[in-house]
Amino acid sequence: MRVCYLNLRRRPDRNAQFLRWNASVAELERVEAVDGARLQTEDFVREGVIEAPLKHCTAGSLGCAASHKRMWERSVAEQAVVTVAEDDAVLNRRFAEKASALLSRLPRDWDIVLWGWNFDAILHVEIIEGMKRAVVRSDRRPLGDRLAEFQEKDYHATLLPLIAAFGLVCYSVSPKGARQLLDLCFPLKRERVVVPGMKIRLPSDTIDVVMIQHYRRLKSYACVPPLVWTENDKSSSDTEPKRSWFERGVRWLYGRIVGG
Repeated sequence: MRVCYLNLRRRPDRNAQFLRWNASVAELERVEAVDGARLQTEDFVREGVIEAPLKHCTAGSLGCAASHKRMWERSVAEQAVVTVAEDDAVLNRRFAEKASALLSRLPRDWDIVLWGWNFDAILHVEIIEGMKRAVVRSDRRPLGDRLAEFQEKDYHATLLPLIAAFGLVCYSVSPKGARQLLDLCFPLKRERVVVPGMKIRLPSDTIDVVMIQHYRRLKSYACVPPLVWTENDKSSSDTEPKRSWFERGVRWLYGRIVGG
């Protein structure tokens, strides 16, 4: 399995780190990510990322959205499944083998599979398809020096129908799924995204939040347990939006509700 990982030209440190973690795991292809800091509003309009200026989105988050958009366009153009990772992803050593096997068991009309997600937020899945749902909230302890241990673990993973998750650390998308995501997500606009199962709306300031409102329309799945990990270190993020105190409070309250 080939994994296309997104990396900014100005972040050779993250490129080296990704290769150090994952060079022996799968066939890797570096894809230069769109650097939003180097583009103007007109560039994003021309590429179909937005129709008009979006002040609630940072340049970094728009660059991230444009990067994933290009990967979906590639899937459609090549009529091939594309597996995408961000450059802070840590892949289990058996990722290629297990992910390929899991994809082969899916219905032929599947759209997208998340191999990991942001563990400082929720995962909302169907534990009995069409009958029973569950909201999972992980503890926030980082793996730190246990990343190698995670990579070496050999465990049974399964795919569950996805309702909501945050982050695009690593996923596979089919040509059909890519076409639908392009149509549903772009151009980005200012909106409040309802998170299924929660009485809350979040601002559409990142592409992963925008996608949440569409997972249920698609044949979407999440891998449980995950085959890919991210520390999701916001202090080193190139895309994390600068949020207002109100938005920070909403996200804090969201975490409190989900965590009980």
